[in-house]
Amino acid sequence: DDGTIAIGESLQYLTQLQTLDLSQNQIGARGTSTTLNFLQNGIGDADTGTQAIGESLQYLTQLQTLDLSSNAIGNAEDTGTQVIGESLQYLTGLQTLDLSSNWIGNAGDAGTQIIGESLQYLLQLQTLDFSQNQIGGYGDIGTIVIGKSLQYLLQLQNFDLSQNFIASGFTNITNGIL
Repeated sequence: DDGTIAIGESLQYLTQLQTLDLSQNQIGARGTSTTLNFLQNGIGDADTGTQAIGESLQYLTQLQTLDLSSNAIGNAEDTGTQVIGESLQYLTGLQTLDLSSNWIGNAGDAGTQIIGESLQYLLQLQTLDFSQNQIGGYGDIGTIVIGKSLQYLLQLQNFDLSQNFIASGFTNITNGIL
């Protein structure tokens, strides 16, 4: 996790970065033994690497593509997901956001809600991939917020929310689209 934290803290200096691909790195999984220790004993923070990445994103205002897919974001706790969500609002030129194949929504609905709230600022977004997460599994509020934010994404061409748990929140998604 120290390496992820170091990378996360350094990202803030790459203010001209246009593409950030940190996919398939297990950013949210601090390691089985550490995560188990955290879950069993409350020792440490199992999500510090994700938080460090999330905190630096707000400085990457030139970013057009953000790929954090196939990590374990949201696996052990929701704090990192929340921090990523809070930083997204600053990425107003973002065209592609891929958060697929994570655990977003697994450890709570707050991170999903914050990500949903930030979507309204991503007016240039053309591709949005939330597939293969746990969205809706912990509650419908995050799904509702995502649905309501879709009305602002007029440039959106590709939207993938497959393989989540949105059955009861589906009406809110479609209301946002229509």
